[in-house]
Amino acid sequence: MPAEGAEFRNILFPVDFSDRCAAAAPYAAAMARLFGASVTLLHVIQRYSEQAFELTPFPETLWTAMRARAARALAEMAQRHFPDLTSTPVVAAGDAADEIVAVAEKRHIDLIMMPTHGTGRFRAALLGSVTAKTLSDAPCAVWTSAHPGESPAGARDGFHSVLCAIRPGPPSRSLLRFSAAFTGKTGAKLRLVHAVPGEECLLQREMNAEFEHYLKEAAASAIAKLQREAGTAFEVCVRAGKPSRVIAEVARNHKADLVLTGRGAEAHSIIRDSPCPVLSFQESC
Repeated sequence: MPAEGAEFRNILFPVDFSDRCAAAAPYAAAMARLFGASVTLLHVIQRYSEQAFELTPFPETLWTAMRARAARALAEMAQRHFPDLTSTPVVAAGDAADEIVAVAEKRHIDLIMMPTHGTGRFRAALLGSVTAKTLSDAPCAVWTSAHPGESPAGARDGFHSVLCAIRPGPPSRSLLRFSAAFTGKTGAKLRLVHAVPGEECLLQREMNAEFEHYLKEAAASAIAKLQREAGTAFEVCVRAGKPSRVIAEVARNHKADLVLTGRGAEAHSIIRDSPCPVLSFQESC
């Protein structure tokens, strides 16, 4: 559930020492500076090696050496990317996603920030198992980016254009209120975007211009009601098509720095297709 006051005090930044992780670090530092947050740098070591189709525990001496090496690397990353911030290195052992969620719960984390890790020819179809599981189980907001280092600002000169992918109905109230508080704090321009079914979602013979117009009008009316209840009056863009593609297109058109969304069924595809980072929440009434 989003903190409607738009306050992140404790940020968790999982570190695997990859290039993608290094590219995402400036975003984590910028968000921490914006909110005056502390940063927990977490590296997870798998304590087993795969040998002959079996999981074999690492010898204790090797585990101790691996942990010490990881701690030194985290300290170096903290000095390089978070020198002016309060940061805490944590080395854990186990399944990466499980440990990320466990540390988030134990340390009362408000925001987890991590790049996705789908790679190669399958990158368009995958978020990466760790990211997907974290999105499913995390008790807090999750910032993700499929293209760290490739997207617009946010990491360097603040937020200027933010989209909120809204769904008409009570569960989006908290997301809308958070979006208002977030853009009030950052000074960014906020637009609401919603996708209604288009020809790619329905059989073409069932779809015509009149029906599409009806769907758009109904959605716009429902969103207007939601805004009245939330006390907001943001610009609304309602288009027909697959939600992830509509949101990506609007994000490109408006050079968005960030997309805010609920963690519903479409969240994975929204993150995968978005040209900019996505901040997702568990919505509530």
